[in-house]
Parts: sequence; C-alpha cells; structure tokens
Amino acid sequence: MKRVSILSLLILLLSSSLLQAQFPNQLTLPKDREFDFWIGEWDVNLRIQQPDKQWKDQIKSKAKIYSVNDGRAILELWNDQRPQGIKGFSLRYYDFTREKWVLWLNWPGRNSSGLSSLSGEFRHGRGEFFAGQGDTLTRYSFSDISPYYLRWDDAFTKDGGKTWTHGWIMEFTRTRQTPDWPEGTKGHTYDQGGRCNLPGFDVFRSFTGDWEGEVKKRDGNSWKTGQARLNGFEVLNGCAVLNFMTETYGEESTKEFSIKSFNSYAQKLEDGRLGSGKNDLLRRYYGGLSENGIYTLTEFDERNEQEILRKYEWDLSKEGEVSVTVKEASDPQNPSWSKVKEVKLRRQQ
Repeated sequence: MKRVSILSLLILLLSSSLLQAQFPNQLTLPKDREFDFWIGEWDVNLRIQQPDKQWKDQIKSKAKIYSVNDGRAILELWNDQRPQGIKGFSLRYYDFTREKWVLWLNWPGRNSSGLSSLSGEFRHGRGEFFAGQGDTLTRYSFSDISPYYLRWDDAFTKDGGKTWTHGWIMEFTRTRQTPDWPEGTKGHTYDQGGRCNLPGFDVFRSFTGDWEGEVKKRDGNSWKTGQARLNGFEVLNGCAVLNFMTETYGEESTKEFSIKSFNSYAQKLEDGRLGSGKNDLLRRYYGGLSENGIYTLTEFDERNEQEILRKYEWDLSKEGEVSVTVKEASDPQNPSWSKVKEVKLRRQQ
C-alpha cells in the first residue's frame, strides 16, 4: 500500500510539474499572449451577491476557451448547465496601436442580441477591463490566475470609480488543457435552441457546417485566385452563428473569424469579423435586405461612430450555395463602389 501511495504521489507531482512548465510566468508573457492561460475547459462556479450582501453559490456552468486565428484571438463559449440558462460568447485580442486588450461580448436574452465591448490591460498578473461613459463604468477583472483555477468578477460604478458595486463572481477550475471543438452544426452553448426566433436571426442560420469554394481578390491592377474553406456552427441557443474562414493563395494563407447575428437593439443584421494579421482589428458590419434581393452590410467605424466605405453583399438565393462580394469606395461624398473580393462557396455533404 505504501508503494502504491508513493507512486501515486510521484505521478501527481510529475503531472503538476509538467503543467507548471506549460504555464509561463504571467509577468513575462508577450502582451498579445497574456490571455493564453485561459485556453482549455473549465468548470465554473457562479456566485451571486444577494440583497443582504452575502454571496451564494448559485449556478454551475462550463466554459470552453479556444485559441483562434493562429493565436490572434481568444474565443470563450460559456454555458450555464440549465437548458434555458445563461449562454455567453466573448472574443478578445490585443490592439497593438492602443496597447490595450479589446473584449467583444454577446450574452443574449430572449430575442435580445448584440455585440458590446470593453478594453483594458494586465498589471502584475491581474487583468482589468472597462466600458462605459462619464462616471458610469463597468469593470471586469481576472485574478488569482494559476494553471488550475482563476477568478473573474464584475463591478460597476456611478461615481467615476469612487465606489464600486459587485454582482457576480465566477470561480474557474480547469478540467482539460485543450477544449473539444463542436461537432456538426450546433456548438457549445446551443442546448435546446429557440432563444432567438425573430426573422432576422434566420438569415445566417443555415450558414453552418462545412463549405468550400473559390475566392478572388484584387491585388493592385490584377486579381489573385485562391481556394476558400469555411466552417460554421450555431451558438447561444440559436442567437448567433460563428464562422471560421481560410483563404489560400498558393503558399499564402489567411484566416478570418466572424460572428453573425441580428442586433435587436439596432434592428439590423450584424457581422463582426477579425482577421489573423497582427494589426487586424474586429470590424463590425450592419445592414439588411436590399431592393435587389441581396443582403448588404456596411462597415461601421466604432471610434468615429459613422459608416465607412466598405461593404459586404450576400447572395443567399440558391440553397446550398452562397456568393459574397466585398466592395470599397474612396470618396465618402460621392461613393463609387468597386469590387475588391468575391467568394463563392458550396455546402459540403
């Protein structure tokens, strides 16, 4: 019995050492890899502050955290274990220009969906991320970070940070180093579906599974031709579709992640897209059905709160096929649209 106990202890110590070796010092990581600690699968204990200010262990959840676009971003899919419970999505990447992490979120309610964002940074192993205007701010914090567990909590202030009110604490305990990718067309956080059933949510709902086809993009005065592959699945109980696109031109390959939904607040289709380049930022497109039967989404500049001259046109008229045309214009006063990319995809069996 003693030999078995000693052997078990040695195995435990070896496993712990290996995991520690894979978990670098948070203070020495490159800025754009500071969230790598989160990749994996986690059991989540959600504690909620009660009216008497006591904390109660209230909801058990599971989180799967992925590295996407060759490490450019971190994708979170958070799933309350109740079929109609809380489902969450987030995407985060490092903005080298602002020297900040940017977090994009969608935690939809019943027919209530839309992307929102926070930004912030890590200092001495603690991450703090903020959103809001004036004296009214929201703060998300990551702390107690280790290979095995971490803590997330939220807070808000209405007096510019003099006082903070807390609501939730999430305690993450690791269950796997590498998360499983969804199989088929329904992803983690799907469950029973049906949370978002307005007509706007149906537009991109079929854009799931595996697709392959051709892509052409303008390269100076000529065109480059390549191959395109796309995979997609529904998340958030049917409120959004996630797509992963790879374009290959000979030896060159690029990747793009996108989340497609219907923004119930703006009453428009919404498409958030992030490339794999170091300087790529998430671009948001809004739109709807055009007069010619094409769904047209135009890019919106978040910083200047105005549309800019880039748009996507989606032809979904043929079942099992999709044609996407990207256009740009140079003159905002008198735009003349010019095609810069065209993608044609067919659903694979």
